[in-house]
Amino acid sequence: MRINKDKRIGRVIYFVEGPKDEPRLLRSLFHDILGYQDSTTRPDGVDFYIKKDDPYSRVYVVPMPSSALVNVPGDETFLDGIYALLSSYGLQRDEAAVYYLFDRDRQSNKVEAVLSRIELLKNPYDNGTELPGALLLSYPCLQSYYVQAHGDASDFPTSKQAKAYANSRSFFRIDDSKAIAAAMAMLRQMSSMFGRELSVEELSDYSLINLPLFSAEEAIYLSDGAYRTLSLFSLSLIDLGIIELD
Repeated sequence: MRINKDKRIGRVIYFVEGPKDEPRLLRSLFHDILGYQDSTTRPDGVDFYIKKDDPYSRVYVVPMPSSALVNVPGDETFLDGIYALLSSYGLQRDEAAVYYLFDRDRQSNKVEAVLSRIELLKNPYDNGTELPGALLLSYPCLQSYYVQAHGDASDFPTSKQAKAYANSRSFFRIDDSKAIAAAMAMLRQMSSMFGRELSVEELSDYSLINLPLFSAEEAIYLSDGAYRTLSLFSLSLIDLGIIELD
């Protein structure tokens, strides 16, 4: 496994559930590790990063107004907002890979809401509907990425406990080796839950990954009272060709 810092990725949009944790991680990856130039945050709260030797490779980080997945519907008002945002950056709907980076967080996201969004958000480019994008869940929250990146196997019942644990250990510093470690830990965890290795072809339909993982994680939670630490953020890096598998 390696990081391909020369990969041209085109336009990429991450819709994230918060204004702090997710943007910090994306800055670490694209600015600090990959060397993308950063732009001043606009009044709309969007951060964006540009590849130094390829101005067509750009990453937009868009905080959502709510952390609840139920507020990511396919209704007309929401879609109008997405299209207006894309238009303000000179983008069309079919010109960018779109990812939604959200926490499982039982307090914010009920089972029904998660399942419906898993079925809706399957592909970064085209879902056969007006709403593009693939869902990247973290169990129980994004801090699981940092825990896995540091080789820690702790599990957590709540987002609050996972965040407190990561904060107490200053796990938020990410470099090349930590990004690789997080991706490898994610794939190992998925393999143990699937009983097989991930097939790259499954990235054409993220529901093939999300549904069995969600079912397995919910069963583990009901049995053990905690989720297996897992963040699917690295899937987007594999999908984009930034992280290359052996």
